[in-house]
This record gives sequence, structure tokens and C-alpha cells, in this order.
Amino acid sequence: MENIGSLQLAWANGYKGNRAKYITQDVICFKCGDTIKFVGEDGKESMFVPPSGESMGPLTVHSVNKVFAYSENNIKPRIFCFQYPSFTKFATLTDGAQLEYLALTFSSSVYLVSLSGVPDYQMIIWRYTDQMKLCVQDMTQMTPNCLSFNPGNWRQLATGTAKELTVWNVEQNNTQFLVKKQCHFHRLPEKNFVGKFKFPPEKGRSARDEPASKSSSRQARVNFQLPISAISGLTGDNLEKFEDYKDELDRLIPVSMSWQTSGDLLVGCTGGQLIKVDVETDSLTVLSLVNTMPELDPVVEEENKDAAGETRESQDMPNKQDGIAEKIGGKRESQDTGMLKKRHGTAEKVGGRQRSQDTSRKRDSMTEKMGGRQGSQDTSRRRDSITEKIFGRRESGDMPNKRDSLTGEEDHVQDKKQRDDNKSIKEHDEKQPKDSEGQAVVIEAKKEGGDRILPGSLNCMALHQRGLFVAGIDGVLRVLKIIKDQFIVVDHQDIGVPVTSLCFNPSHHMLCIGSKKGSIHLLKPESISTVKLLFDVHYGNFLTACGLAGSSEYCVTVRESGKVQVWKSDTGNLICSLSIGVKACSLATSPLAHLAVVGSETGYAYIIDLNTLDKPRVVYSIHLHRAPIRCIAFNEIGQYFFTGSNDGFVFVVDGRPSKKFEPLGYVNCEGDIKGLSTFMKDGETRVVVSSDISDSPSPKSPANKLTSFKLPADLLNGLTSKHRSLKCDFRDDVINQLSFNFSDPVYGIVLTDNDTVYCLCSVTRMLLKFHISQELRKKVNLEEEAPESVAKAVIASRLEYRRRRQQTVSPAITSRRRMSVIGAGMADQSGGAGSGSTGPSAEVDVSTKPSVSGTSVASQSGGAGGGHGTPEGAGRRMSIFGSMVDQGPAPEPLMVAPEHKEVSSMDLLKIRRASMAEGQMSGILKLVTMMKASESLIDKDTSDSLAAQEAEKNKDPFLTASEQATGHQLYGGCISMSLHHKWLASGGGDGQLIIRPLQSLNDRLIAFAHNYWRGGVFNFSFSPDSQLIFTSGFDGTLCCFKWNYTASGHLKGRIAADAAAALLMRLNSDQMREDDMLMKMKVWDQPEKEPATDKEQETADVEKEIDDAIENDLIYTPSPPTPPEDATWEEIKRNEAHLEEEKQFADEKLKLRIEIRNMRRQLQKMMRENEEVPAIEKLPNHEFDLDVDEQKRLHEQCEIEVQKLREEKEYQNIAKMYLTEVMRKECWDEMMVKGRGILSFNTGLEVYNYPLKERTKLELRELEVIQTQRRIEIAELQARKEIADVINNIPTDSATPEDEHVETEDVKLRLLREKTALMGSLGFEVGGESDLFYSQFELASKEQKYNQVVLLQDVIYRIRVKFNKNFDEVFIKKEQEIQKIKEKNKRVRKILEDLNLPNDTVYEPELGPVERPEMLLTTADDEVKVEKYLTPEQRQKMEVDRKKEEERKLKERGDNWRERGLDQMMGGVLEIKREDELKKDIPIPAFMQEKKEAEWTEEERNIAEEYLLKVKTLEEERDKFRKHLDLELKKTQTAILEGTQAFDEVLYQLFIKKVKAESVIYQEELKILRLRYSMLTEEEFTNYEKELQEKLDAVKQSLQQASSAHGKAKSDLDAYRNEYDIHVADDKVHERMFRREFQGLSNPLIDQLFKHYKKRPRGQKAKIFDSPAYGPTSSNPYFDRPPTAKRNEDERYARKAAMAELNHEKNIPEGVDNQTWERLCAYRLEKMEKEWQVKQEALTLAEMQAFVHKRQDDEEKLRAEIEEILETINKLRDWHRVFSTDLEVQLLLKQGQVEVDPGSFIPNYKMALLIHREVVEDLNKKIRQLGERKIASMVESKDFRKGIIVLEWEHKRMKMEMEDLKNRMRDIINMKVTREIQVFLAADDFDALRNQEIITLEQTIAMQERHHERRIKEKKKALKLVKKSVHQMLEKNNHLETELDKLNLSVSERRHIYEINPEKLNELDREQRYKEIVQRRKLIDLAKAQAQEIAMLRTELERLRMRTFPALVSLDH
Repeated sequence: MENIGSLQLAWANGYKGNRAKYITQDVICFKCGDTIKFVGEDGKESMFVPPSGESMGPLTVHSVNKVFAYSENNIKPRIFCFQYPSFTKFATLTDGAQLEYLALTFSSSVYLVSLSGVPDYQMIIWRYTDQMKLCVQDMTQMTPNCLSFNPGNWRQLATGTAKELTVWNVEQNNTQFLVKKQCHFHRLPEKNFVGKFKFPPEKGRSARDEPASKSSSRQARVNFQLPISAISGLTGDNLEKFEDYKDELDRLIPVSMSWQTSGDLLVGCTGGQLIKVDVETDSLTVLSLVNTMPELDPVVEEENKDAAGETRESQDMPNKQDGIAEKIGGKRESQDTGMLKKRHGTAEKVGGRQRSQDTSRKRDSMTEKMGGRQGSQDTSRRRDSITEKIFGRRESGDMPNKRDSLTGEEDHVQDKKQRDDNKSIKEHDEKQPKDSEGQAVVIEAKKEGGDRILPGSLNCMALHQRGLFVAGIDGVLRVLKIIKDQFIVVDHQDIGVPVTSLCFNPSHHMLCIGSKKGSIHLLKPESISTVKLLFDVHYGNFLTACGLAGSSEYCVTVRESGKVQVWKSDTGNLICSLSIGVKACSLATSPLAHLAVVGSETGYAYIIDLNTLDKPRVVYSIHLHRAPIRCIAFNEIGQYFFTGSNDGFVFVVDGRPSKKFEPLGYVNCEGDIKGLSTFMKDGETRVVVSSDISDSPSPKSPANKLTSFKLPADLLNGLTSKHRSLKCDFRDDVINQLSFNFSDPVYGIVLTDNDTVYCLCSVTRMLLKFHISQELRKKVNLEEEAPESVAKAVIASRLEYRRRRQQTVSPAITSRRRMSVIGAGMADQSGGAGSGSTGPSAEVDVSTKPSVSGTSVASQSGGAGGGHGTPEGAGRRMSIFGSMVDQGPAPEPLMVAPEHKEVSSMDLLKIRRASMAEGQMSGILKLVTMMKASESLIDKDTSDSLAAQEAEKNKDPFLTASEQATGHQLYGGCISMSLHHKWLASGGGDGQLIIRPLQSLNDRLIAFAHNYWRGGVFNFSFSPDSQLIFTSGFDGTLCCFKWNYTASGHLKGRIAADAAAALLMRLNSDQMREDDMLMKMKVWDQPEKEPATDKEQETADVEKEIDDAIENDLIYTPSPPTPPEDATWEEIKRNEAHLEEEKQFADEKLKLRIEIRNMRRQLQKMMRENEEVPAIEKLPNHEFDLDVDEQKRLHEQCEIEVQKLREEKEYQNIAKMYLTEVMRKECWDEMMVKGRGILSFNTGLEVYNYPLKERTKLELRELEVIQTQRRIEIAELQARKEIADVINNIPTDSATPEDEHVETEDVKLRLLREKTALMGSLGFEVGGESDLFYSQFELASKEQKYNQVVLLQDVIYRIRVKFNKNFDEVFIKKEQEIQKIKEKNKRVRKILEDLNLPNDTVYEPELGPVERPEMLLTTADDEVKVEKYLTPEQRQKMEVDRKKEEERKLKERGDNWRERGLDQMMGGVLEIKREDELKKDIPIPAFMQEKKEAEWTEEERNIAEEYLLKVKTLEEERDKFRKHLDLELKKTQTAILEGTQAFDEVLYQLFIKKVKAESVIYQEELKILRLRYSMLTEEEFTNYEKELQEKLDAVKQSLQQASSAHGKAKSDLDAYRNEYDIHVADDKVHERMFRREFQGLSNPLIDQLFKHYKKRPRGQKAKIFDSPAYGPTSSNPYFDRPPTAKRNEDERYARKAAMAELNHEKNIPEGVDNQTWERLCAYRLEKMEKEWQVKQEALTLAEMQAFVHKRQDDEEKLRAEIEEILETINKLRDWHRVFSTDLEVQLLLKQGQVEVDPGSFIPNYKMALLIHREVVEDLNKKIRQLGERKIASMVESKDFRKGIIVLEWEHKRMKMEMEDLKNRMRDIINMKVTREIQVFLAADDFDALRNQEIITLEQTIAMQERHHERRIKEKKKALKLVKKSVHQMLEKNNHLETELDKLNLSVSERRHIYEINPEKLNELDREQRYKEIVQRRKLIDLAKAQAQEIAMLRTELERLRMRTFPALVSLDH
């Protein structure tokens, strides 16, 4: 293709709120994809395309120097600097980053700062004019939110991240530059903080994070404050991460910056807070918002007039409050949009419901219930919530970006953030009215609620002399006034759209406002109420672009939001826009008429009339699908257009307006349709459809199914005969429909001649070529390979594919979704095929990423790109045999319950193809067995059913590529064909557009269309004449490429154009006719929708009618169905077919209903008869079910549900069993001594043992080693002591054995008490004695403490073991006691039985779960309260066991000779008992019952008397026996009670032992805790010392570097000073060489020339600031402070202008020729250049001296820091030493021996002393004696002091009386007699006199008020006159100022002349001085006379005062 030519970018359009900046006074530039657009305020546009063709990174602009710079997006990117408007590249900055740049920013001078990203993270400052890298600074690995230079001082710049805020200062030493941190705030305040924030000294940590000292938490001996690093053992980055982890506060996040002219930094935060940073004092203040302007003094107010800052140089980051922007920023619709929305009310509601139904299967609802999303998707889900509420699904163009980096000044990563923001943007309204030409006009925007600061309101900041301009996502522009620590909103204006960019032009007379909704507004800062719309290209990604009706003059695009736009193809100008009111998914234009078809998410196809481009309109709408229309394609002549969606239908619609766009029918295509392509040949229209038949397709997933069909040329002739039914589905024999499977999933599809199909493979990323035909289906041989070999090959290929995917594509974040399926989705009766019917028999495990609506649009040539995927592919993770691999865009895996083993559905697809026949089903089972490694995967019934269904479903053959060609580098893509079918184009995620001829697919022409960093190419299409190619990308831009033909390529280009012209000529007449019909169509109006009926109520009513009909024995005839209001065309046709069927078979249906009624009657009669027959003859109810299949289905469904529930319960039981097993293992099986308790019989006391684990061998070995070591130490110590005694000759005591015995007992008792007190526990009393313990006063080393801990743990273990032995003994006693009680209870029960008493009162103790906890591990049957579920097998087994038991009992009931012999011989007993005999009654003689007593004979009477005697004797015996039993019962019960009480006493003693053992264990554990705390503290000391040592080494290294830097700077300074001295000397020599230079002239002439040589320009008012940014009329706050480079340039220009005037010929003195004058001018210019050089070198020298001083200060600071660290280390070591020696001892003392006052909780022993008891007793004795003596002396002194106190009191009283009398006398003497007193003394009626004075004063006041009012009026009149005169004087002054300028000029000229004559000047000076002397003499004399007069008047005044106010003379006493 290169021989044809190349593709050149003609234009690009699209704006997503990127950073827009002025590059000149009236030109704005911003990024548009990989281009830079320049838009003037007059609307003129230009574009800059990078020469390299690579993708662009960050962009920055220098508006003063008219320079822009950008970086590349590749390895080792470069920065290019270009001059505007020539687009000349003058600088290339290299070696600044390894992989990427995050931000670029210009200073106001000639410097550029860059921030690099992974992996270096460096900040580099460049001087871009000479491509010099000045300095490099490493940064934290965090993405910067903002970056800004100080406009007034380029040496200051600030950076802000999500956690930090840093101000940097650049220092310079001649050519050496160094950047240092001037202010650094590691952690910002909380969001609700207001005021000045005080940072702690350690890394800005908040006060609450200060490390607590060791004495703060407990009474420790260490008051040394240890930092967190020492306590945690962390340093460096780990410590910062730990602190960040601990910090749970919601802190401020900076997003924007602005510099005030005072040097303070203003920072805007995401929450709407405003921070002011005082750089000089390193302080931070959170400003508070006030509602009123506080009063300020004039000085402060004047200072605040210019208190503002430069706009931040970084692009604002969108934040989590974007949802607020949509609530606030969403505005009213334009007229046409509002009209369409009203029309589409029904469509929107339908679409919302359809989306909810459609996406309910695709969303991860179950995953959200099971745990929600993971990782970074949480934030995006929260952001998506608003979008889901508005649209019901996510935006289709939101693709994940590969980078999270954010640029500062630039919009590089802003694009990625704005893609996230677009998820929550609603339909943008065309708020600005247009004039007749479509241009924006000025509007008055409305103000509302701007006096409040909302979150996100300070995302953009810009500075003006009027104040600080801020804006954000709420769409309100505010003007803030900063006043000290407060700010006020002085003005605000609602812009109406979220603001993402603010920028002033260089003169600050115009403000540019950019919005992410695709618009840029302009306003003047002086009047912000007037807002002008510069342009508005709308927002959202472009779905596609198509040419219009065979012409390349215009192209039509549609955005995701539904905005249809028409563009001028040659210039890229927007012609018109139209919104369809709903979200769009696809677009196609007709080659037959000027119309476009837009497919929406609601399933509607909108027909748009584009004949009148200034007024596009929607003329028709068809509801074709229930799902989004993702594919639309016209055939070549525009006769038909085809639509496809995920419902499996492809509709064929007549594309001619004359036919009213009538749908002709539809074709069933299995799966989710991804692409459509058409081709016409011989009048036939051939169509291929690609679809995804996986179980859970997504919009981004590739296609794996191909369907082709043909529409015959005579399709419209007898159309109904070509339909299969009244539903209008085409017959297969008419359209010749074929279906195939792709071996690998593909993207895009194109059909060409000879049934050739081209696709992009998603696995190999190759371009594939296929041939499809009817013969291909006939050649399918299902027995080609054995199932096993096919499966193995499939699995091998899939594993190889996954391996390649893992190597090339990073795993995507996946979410898991579970659903149930039963078999494969089959076509319904109407022919529609679902994507898979769901059922409960199996489970599908699907992993999908959040999807984006892919779109496939076909051009008029038939090319269509199918379902575009992301550049990363629709990544899915798939589990195969337990291992997780990344499968990329392959279909989702199938997981079969219950084992949950996953197998790829594509693998099963091929396996089922190979084993389609029933005879080969065993091959599948064999393969599954092989894959599971002898483990059953699925049961046979399930596998047979599922495999049979899948085999039936996927019996289509697989396509094999006939040719492959190199494709794209990344996954995803789309494909299209030119109109003349010669060129094939493809676009992919790598951003490349590849054109190739069909004859040679490997001959490629590559053009870089879109940035692959942002997703690459989304879609593209050829223009009708193939001369232009329109592309849309994921970056939201629309690009147009044009051919740049070579000499040989013009012919091929002409061929393509001729083909389009021929088609246009052929369709010309039809086009004119159809356009006329289209223009006659009215604007489509959606019919009003009736209120929706309640479907549940309708269903209930129908069910009620059916029940009533059954109850009344009537025939129910259902009402004919009516389609819903929003029914699709297919539903309407289906309903019409149903009505026709009803009409045709009405009689047959009636007959059938009558027969059914009769059958119901007969059945009811049989059921009634069945109820009356005997039970043995009754039939079960299910025998009367006629619908056996339905009954079976219900049973199967019930069994399935039961099976699912059973499996769920089994899983729950397995989880509980596992948890039980873990608990049993850890808490029971591993315990050597199981924990149990003993309960008392009567008191309720419970005593538990100590559960113990068996000590490990390692623990025992360690204990043995420590014990051996301790024994050696004790023996060694004893040996030392004996050797010392021998050396010191210490004699041994000799005493008698008796004395020794007595003394030993006393000593033992005393030593025992002391030992108990000093050891701190009573362990020896409970089995914890040991002689190996260290003394508590000897535990100095860490090893000793550790050994002591081990020994104490051994003691605790032995104490517990000993107690457990006692516990076991008591437990055995209880068992024995229970056994005794049981034996006694046997007798008790026998006695109670003999006494005929109830057995309920018998006391029967049992061991419960407390005493036998193993009972808890088993569950008895009586504990289960519900009926046990038995399986049929268990029931059958129980029945067999029951029968066996009955047979056994029957056998036992047979002839038993043992029982029969015992009954016959001994009455059934072996021993006769007395109680049994007593129970027997004496038989009554028979005659006593038969005869009366009178009829008895004598013998009978004797017998009767004998009977009565026996009865009496028996009763007496029974009574005796009963009493004996009562006594025995009481004795037995008493014995039982006594036994239990005795055991309770034993248990109580055991409880006492337990309490004592617990006390001892707690004492030992307390010692262990103290020791461990001590060891931990020592470790902290060690950590801190190590940290300080590392810090000391680092500071020493820094000091070494600082010393070397200081030395180098000093040497550089000395060298530069020498050079400076040389230049100064050279300058002086140059002046001394003047006369030698002009030797040939006379001396007077040389003197005259020397005067001219010394003359310098002065008084020259050159124009210094000629830039708009720094002119006197500029509103720039820094207009008086231009950058140094600009100032030097202007001074140089002014100097040249002044020298030109000074060198003019008019200044040549007389006698000097021109040549000499020119030599003089050149020599003078050389002298001035040297002077300028010396001056500059002096400034540089001063700067270098300052640099040396700073380095010296740094060195001194480092030395001071070293000294401080050394001092800290020494203090730390001292404290460590003190801590090691000042041991903490645990003592055990009686309460009376502790004489420390208890505190609030525990006594404070910090100042306590430990002394011997005898010392205290002796001291108390002495205290008592001294106390008695003191009391006696106190009583004696008390009486003596009593008298003294009385005398002192009297003395004080008399002195006070005397003082009071003196004061009274003094007041009387000094009292003045005033006039008032005199009048009061002289007047008779003083009150009347005062009243008269008051009246007089009131009259005077009234008169003065009248006089004052009159004077006020006069003054006002005079004031008016004065104001008038002032105005006149101002006018005169203005006139005089004008005259004054002229006079100044003449005066300066005259002064110049006057200075030439110095003689006259001296004469005038003498006269003037004389006059001044005379005048001064007169003034002195006058002053003396006035002074004398004043003295005389003062004397007279004093005399009169003394006369008026006489005073009495003070008397002295």
C-alpha cells in the first residue's frame, strides 16, 4: 500500500474538559487526542500534529513567550518545545524520564519543570531556551495533583499530592543550580479544621500522634521520650506507611494552587477548603468563609488589593464528588432536545425497564451479595451509582486506562480521569442560543447559590487583580477576596456546566472556562455576568462516523449520549447537532437517501432526515428489539438495512422512505450479535452475522459463531410466501441460512466476493480469511477424530493460548458471578434462540470485567466491525483443575456442580462436536474421567443430558482460516471494507489503522490514529468515495484521515472515486425520489402512552375468572392477547399470528374445551366415589392426575430444588464440621490436661482445673539449659564466697547445739519472712519453690531477665500441675461419692417402692458438661428436637432391622424350658424375701364369702377366728416393717446428705487452694510482665540508639557533602571574584586609554570628546513593558513584576534606543568629523557594554556570595544537628544506664507495713523508700517522746503569747485612730473655695438659681440648633460649589498635566542649556543667598518679640487665676 501513498491527518475534533490555556492574547490551545488544537476568540481553528506520529503525553503552554511543549508516550520519552504560530521546533529535552512524564509546567521566565513517573519519580528543572538540565530532585512515589511556579519568583515552585504539600526553592551559584525544600507538610489537617494549623516537629504529624512517654502509661522509671520509630522498630518508609496506616482522619487533599503577590501560596482542596501557606514562616492556615466583609484599616485594605495568585499550572483532578456535579450541573434541555425527550418518554421508560431486565442477567448481583467488588473497582462502583440510576447501565465508552498518573499543568492523565467522570454525566443541554448562522451568541447566565463553597468548588483557580477566580464541578464561578485568615465570595456566576479548566489571557482581560461537557466559555473578569460560548462539541465518546449519501462532503457521527452531529469533511467544522433523547449504540447512513439510522439502547431504530443540514429531524422510529441495537448495516444500494442485538434476531427493514421503512422480516441468529456485513452480487444481498454463543456474553466479548444468509433479488415479490409463519420469520430455503463456528473467537467481520469473510482473531491477533459455502457444511465428518484426541488437542491449544495471554496481557480485575443453567439455550417456538436457558441442575462460574457497550456499524459498502473489545481484552479468569489462569476474551468457563471443576465452554463445544452421536457419549465421560484423574466430575445422567443438548446445539461445522496476515499488537479491534471492495482496513487497541489490498494482505499501510494508552481505535469507516477515513477512539476524539497519493497511487485513488461516482450515478434518480419522500415526512412524534396497568392485578383477575369457571363448571374462554404499548415489531407480528390462529381454529378449540369440561366432570365424579370406598380400595390422589408429564416435571423440579437445598446444607455442615474439627484439635486434642470443673452438691460452688498443653521438647531443653546454667552460677558464687572467707580469715562462730537450734529456728523464721517479702510471691507455699531464682536486686542484664522469665514460667507450670493433681483427687472422690449415692439410691428406691411412695424425691447426682466436657463433642439423639431426615436407603435399612427384631422377639416367646421350670418349681423366684411375703395377703375362707355369719358351723367359726388372728398379726408385722423402712430411709438419706456435705467441704478447701494458687500465679505473671516490659524498654532504647546512630551517619555524610559543596562554592566564588576584579580593572583601563585612542586631536577637542564619552543616556522614558501581560493596562496581578529574562530584554531594548538618540548627528560637537564621532560612539558603546557586564557580574557575585552563605549555614546547621544527635545519644545512654541499674522490685508486704498514701487508683511508689521494720519502730518511739516534750512547751508559750497579742492589738488600734484624724485635718486645710461654693454660701435660694440657669441653657441650646441647621444648609450649598470647582480644577489639572509634560520637556532643554553656563549660575546664587539671610534675620527678631509678649501674658493669667481661686496655706505640725 505504500506505493499508493500515505494517510495524513486532515483534522481532529473532540474536547473533554482538558486543560485549555491561552498561548497568545486571543488564541486558546488544548489537546485533542494526539493533536493540539488552537482556537481563536473569533472561532478560527488550527491544528498541530506531532511530526513523529507518536502519541502525546503532557502539554504545557507559555503564553508570554508564545511557546508550547509536550512529551512523548514511549520509552525514554522526549520533550519537544515549539514556537507559535510558526510551529518551529527549537528545543528537544532528553534524558528526563525512563518511561513517562506525569506533568510539565512553564515558569513565567525561560524555565520548565517536568515530573517523571515510574520508575524514577524525579522533578527536573530545565532552561528550555538552551536545552539545559539545571537540577534534578527525587520525589516521593505518589502521583502529583498539582504543580505550580511562583509567577513573581521562578525560584519558587510548589507540588501537591494526595497526602503532601511541598514548596521548593531553587538556589543558584553562577551556572550551578540546586533545588531545596522550603516548606514541607507531610500530613495536612482534617477536613473540618479551620484556622492556623500547628505542625509537630516530626514530619508534620498531628498533635494526637505525638509519641507518649513511658511514664504516661504506667509508673515507670524512664521519663525519656521515645519516638514511635523506637517503639515500633520501624524506620524510613516503613515508619511512614505505619503512621499513614494509623492515621484514620479524613484529611485535606490539594487539587489546585495559586500564588499571591505577597508570596503566599493558596491551595484548593477537594472538599472545598482553601489553604494559605506562608512560605516565609513555614505555616499553614485553613481559611474560613465569612458572609460579610470585615472592616479593615486603609493600609491593610490597600495591601489586599493585589493579594492574589497565579493560576495553578496543573490540571485539576476529578474526585469522588463528581456525582454532585451531575446533580448540580445537570440543566434544562434545549428546545429540540426537550421536544424529543417529550416524544421519547415512552421509549425512555421502555428502555429503562428493558435495560434493567437485560442487564440483570449481566450484572454481578450475586457477586455483590457474596462480597462485592474488589480493589480499585470500589471507587468506580460508587461513581457509577448515579449513572446506573440515570441510565440503568454504565457508559459504553468508559474503558479502563493503563495508567493512574495525573499530570499537573497538562491534560495527559486528565483524559483518563474524565473517562471516569463521563460515567456520571447526564444528557448535556444546548444552553446557549444560536443565531441564524448557528453561531453562539452572548447570553446572560443566571446566578444561584454561589455564596456557599461546595465540595469540588475549588478544583480550578485563576488570579486576577479583582480577586481569586475559582470554579469546580458545581459549575459556579466565584470571585474570592482573601482577608487575613478569612475569605469572602464577592461575586459569583452560574456557568451551567462542570468546570475543569480556568485560564486568563496574558493581559487578564478575558477568562477561558473549559468544561468536561465539551464546551469552552469566555467572559470578561470585570463583568462576569456575561458569558460567551466559544464552542460546544458536546461530550461523550464517538461511536462511529459515516459518510452521507454517496458524498464525501459531510460525515455523520453519533455519541454515546445520543447526540447526532454532522461535520464538514474537509474542514471538520460542526454543521448541526440533534439529540435523539436516549443513549445510542450504533449508526449507519443510507447510500440511497440523505438519512441516517441510529440504534438506541432501548431497541428503537431512529430515522433522521439530513436533507436540510441546518435542521436535522427525526422522521420515524421503529421498535425492533428489546435489547440495545448494536449493529446496523445497509446493503450496497440502500434498499435494505439490517439490525442486530443480543436477542438473537436480525431484522430486515426496507430502507426506502417511499416504503415507510417497513420491516420485512427477521432471521434467527443464535447468540449475542457482534457484527453485520453485507455484499451484493447479481441482485442478491448476502449477509454474514457474527455472534457470541457463550453462556454469558458481554458487549466486549468476541464472537465465536458465524451465520450467513442471502436475500434473493425478488424478495419483495410475494413476500408473505417467503415467511415461515405469520410471525414474518424467513424460511431457511428462501434465505439459504448457514451456521458455522469459529475455532478461536474473533472481532469484527467483513463479507466480500466469493463468500469470503475477514475477521480479527482475538487469540493470535492475526487477520483471518475464511471461505463459507454450502459445500463446507456437507463435508463435515464427525468421525474424523476420536473424542479423546480431539479433546486433547483442544485442551492443548487452549492452554497454549492462555500461556500466551499471560505473557502479553496483564490480568484484569475480575468479578465472580454465579448462575444456574440446565442444558443449552434452545430456540423457542417462534424460532428465537436464547443465549442459554437457565436451570438449577448445574452452575456456571463466569468472570467478567465491567463491560462497555461495544458497537458495530457497517458502512454502505457492507463492512461492519463487530463488538469492539478493550485493548486489554474482555479479560476473564478461569479455573481448570484447581489452577487459575487468565483466559482473556475467551468464553466463560462452565463449572459443573457439585465438585465445581471448571471446563471451558469452547473446549466442551469442540468435544461435543466430535461426540455428537449418541454412541460416542462415552467418549465424553472417558475424557472427563481422564481430566479429573479418576475423580468423578458429574453424574452420568447430568452429563448425558447436558452433552446431548450441547451437541444438538453446536452441531455446526468449524471454520478454518484459509489465509492469515499480520494484525494488531493489542487485543480487540474492528474491520471495514472500502466501497469498491479493493481495500481492507482494520483498527485495534494499539491505536493503529492498517490499510491493505485484498490481493496482498501482508502489504500494509499503517497510520497512528489514536493513543493506545487510552484504548486505541474504537471504530472507523471509509467515506463513500474512499478518499477519507473517519476514526473514533476511546480518547473521545474524532479524526479524519485523507490520502496523500504518490504518482502511481493517483490512479488507484481515482478508481475508488469512480466506483463511488458510478454508484451515485446509478442511484441518482432513486435518490432524488427517495429524498423527496423523506422531506415530505413529518417530524416523528411518539404517541402518548396510556397509564400502565397493574400486571399483577390482571393476572389475579384472570386466575379468579379461571377459578370461577371451574367452580361453576363453566367453559373458560381467555380473552385475545393484546400487545403492550411498547411492543416490538416482532411481538406485534407474533400477536397478530396468534389472533389469526385463534380465528382459524376457534371451533376446534371450543370442542376441545367442551371435552376438557366433560373430562373434568367425570374425573371429579371418580374422585368423589374414591372417597367413599374402603381404605384398602382407595387410590392415591396422584393417580387422578391426567397430565403425567406435568406431574413428572413438577416432581423433578421439586427434587432438583430439594437437591440444591440439600447440597447447600451439606456445604454449610461441612464448613461447620471443619470449624468443629479445628476447635477440637486446638482446644481439646492438643491439651495434655483437658479443662474441666467440679460442681458442689449443695452450695453451687464451682472449681475448675488448669488446662495444660504438653511442653515441647524445645521448651524443656531450654529450661534444662537455664537450670543447669543457674546451678553453675550458684556453685561458682558459693565457691567465691568460701575463697573470700579463707583469704580474709573470717572466723566461724562456735556455739552449743542447743543454742544453734534455737538461733537457727529464729533465723529461719526471720529469713523466711524477708525472703517472702523480697521475692514478691508466695510460690513456695503452693509448690512453686525454687532455689534457682535470681534475686530481684541482681537482674541487671537482659540474659538474666530472660532466664528469670523462663524459671518463673516453669514455676507457674508446676503450680498448675500440682493443683491439677489435687483437683484430680477431688474429682475421683466425687465420682466415688456419686457411685456411693447411686448404690444407696437403689435401696432408697426399693424402700420407696415398698412404702408405695413416689420415686421423684430421690436425689440422683450426675456429672454434667462442666465435669465431663467431652459430652459437648457428641450430640445425643434426645438433644435434636426436630425429626431426623432419613434417606430412602436409611429407611429401607431401618425397616429390615425392625423386622429382624420382631422375628427375634417371636423366637424368644417360644418354648423356654428355663422360665417354665422356675415358675413350676419355685414360683418364679430363687430366694424368698420377707418383704415379698408381707406383701402377700392371707386368703379369705370361702365360707366367709358364701355364708352369713349365723350359718357358720363351729369349725368354721374357729377357722374364722384363726383367720382374723393371722390378719391382725400380718398387719402388725407390716406396720413394724414399715417403721423399719422409714427409719432406714431416713438414715440412708442422712448418710447421703452427710457424704455430699463432706465432699462440699473438701471442694471448698480445694477452692481455697485454687484462690491461693491463682494469687501466686498472678504474682509470678506480674513479675514476668515487669521483666518483659523491662526487656522491651531496653530493646526500644537499643532501637532508638541504632536509629540515632544511622541518622548520625547520614547527617555526617550530608555534612561531608555540604562541606565539599561549600568548599567548591567558595572556590568558585574566589575564582569568579578574581575574574570580576579583572573586568573592573579592565573597565578602568578602558577609560584611561581614552586620550591614547584619540591622540591626533587637540586637547580642547579631546576634552570635549571626553565629556561626550562620559555622557550616559538619562531621562529616557523607554517603553519597558511592551507585552500585554505586563503592560500598564494589564489586569495581571504581576504586571509590575515581569520575569528577569523579560526585564533584561526590555532594558537592553531601551538602552539601544537611548544610545541611538545619543549617537545622533545633531550631538556632534564643532570641529569633530563624522569618522571621529563614529569612533567615539563605538568606543563609548564598548565602555557601556563593559559597565553593563561589570554590573551583571556584580549581581552574579552577590548571588554567589548568598549561595556560599547558605551552604555555610547548611553546614553549620548540619554540625549543630550532629551535636544535637550526639547529645541525644549521650542522654539516651545515660537513661539506659539508669534504667538498667534502677531496678523495679516487686515486694510482698502486709498492709500495715505500707505507709504510702493511696492515690485515686493505686499508690504512687515513685518517691517511696524501703527500710527495715526495726528502724521504723525505733523512730516511732523517739517521735512519741519528742512529741510529749513539744506539747508541754507549746502550752507554756501559748499563755505568754496571749498577752502579747492583746497589747499589739491595742497599739494598732490607737495608731489607726491617729492616722484617721491627721487625714481629716489635711482635707480641711487643702479644700479649695470655688465660685460655686461661694455662690452656694451667698445665695438664699440656691435651687431657684440653678433652675434659672438650666432654663437659660436650654434656650441657648435651641437657638444654637437653629443656627447649626442654617449653617449646615449654607455649608451644603458651599460644598456643591466646591465640588463643582473641584471638578473644574480637575479638568484644569488634566489640561495642566498635559501642558506640564510639554513644559517639562522645554524645562529639561532649558536646564540643559542653563547648565552649560556655570558663571551666570554663580551670580544668581549669591543674590539668592543674600535675600535668604536677610529674611532669616527678620524672622528671628519677630520670634523674639512674640516670645516676650507670650511671657507677659502668661504672668497676667497666673495672677488672675490666683485671684479667682484662693487657697489656704498648709499648716505644719
